Amino acid sequence: MEKRINYIINRFALNGIDIDIDTAELLEKLYVDMVEYNENINITAITQFEEVVDKHFIDSVLIADMIPKNATVMDLGSGGGFPALPLKLVRPDLNIVMLDSVDKKLNFIRQTINKYNIEGCAVLHGRIEDVAHSMQHRGMYDVVTCRSLARLNELIEYSVPFIKDNGVVIAYKGKTYDEEIAECDNVLHALNANICSVEHRVLQPDINRYYVLINKCGETPKQYPRTGGKVHKSPIK
Repeated sequence: MEKRINYIINRFALNGIDIDIDTAELLEKLYVDMVEYNENINITAITQFEEVVDKHFIDSVLIADMIPKNATVMDLGSGGGFPALPLKLVRPDLNIVMLDSVDKKLNFIRQTINKYNIEGCAVLHGRIEDVAHSMQHRGMYDVVTCRSLARLNELIEYSVPFIKDNGVVIAYKGKTYDEEIAECDNVLHALNANICSVEHRVLQPDINRYYVLINKCGETPKQYPRTGGKVHKSPIK
């Protein structure tokens, strides 16, 4: 256990992220719990310790410095809790809602929150396109995070309705991000949104990560996101 905790601290430091021993201990426990839960309910294909640290924990929190202090965050398609759980552990000031349509995966997040008394986070079961039309959530968040959710043109329609007028969507993307951006002119126009920047990080030693930041430039039309699976079946191109 001690060896794994030291490994977590050192790997985070290599990626420019300082964490204390308490946070590292929680991440180590998160790993143990995740592997155990994964034996019965599949929440991830990555279970080897070093890979989980790099590809789930560190990859999740490389955006930590892009999020304002005390921000309200909606994480879309949270699955087994990535990026939301590691992000919450590294940035305890954040208030995070984790949304997914697969309740079996959300149960792991609920168990983790309850087991370790993690405050300032909530779990929400539902379809993104339905929740986005709820007055409780529409236009209510400073930041929306999306990791491994959909292609960018679909993701924009799903996510933009959740952010405040001065909010931002942070979309985790790989090396083909520019190809996806090229598909987005029409959906950006339809949603009154804008790509404000693309941030680059290196998951050490040599894995490139790109984050597409999207904000509003006007009110989101009420018909978006479209319901009934239309966002995926007929994406705006």
